[in-house]
Amino acid sequence: TNVQPKKSRRWFKGLGQLCQGTALTVANIALAIGVIQFPVTPETQTWGAVASASTGIATILNGIGDLRNE
Repeated sequence: TNVQPKKSRRWFKGLGQLCQGTALTVANIALAIGVIQFPVTPETQTWGAVASASTGIATILNGIGDLRNE
């Protein structure tokens, strides 16, 4: 039988990823809708921010997985 040892919850890593992903997503959405002004090209302000926001969402989901002990 192949029994895997029980993983412990990773509280600090999970909470850190949640905070990091939330900050990244909020900042990029604010950039995309024009709340934050940076001297970047319009393509970066829209598509680049959307792509980076999806990275933030993935980081949030990883943090949730760590908190759920997955």
